[in-house]
Amino acid sequence: MIRTSEFDFLPETVISLESLKAKPNCCKSTCMNCPYGYTVKKHGLLFKKIDYDEIKPINKYFHLDIGLNYKSYELIILKGYLVAIAKVDEMFVLEMLVHPLIHKSVLTKELVESYYFY
Repeated sequence: MIRTSEFDFLPETVISLESLKAKPNCCKSTCMNCPYGYTVKKHGLLFKKIDYDEIKPINKYFHLDIGLNYKSYELIILKGYLVAIAKVDEMFVLEMLVHPLIHKSVLTKELVESYYFY
């Protein structure tokens, strides 16, 4: 697992998975919803522990309330953007919430576990 201390929130629009699947092949532009896995392969996933002062903006960003359990969550960063949040233990991702602009098939629990635990 590689940690980072910085991230940005996603822009308001991201090219959809459906639009990218309509192309005959990968354009290698590192699109956030790349159905070919190119973006994740090129940039990898980074992780960040949540700082106390980040709780409110993260709750608003994901429309959730992690409350005082924030220390058991990890932020998942792709290309410098916050794309998901996961609750983890020593061996597994217990819960994961992917940002609505990112298709869940692009960022699966198994993919996150492979970067986090290996």
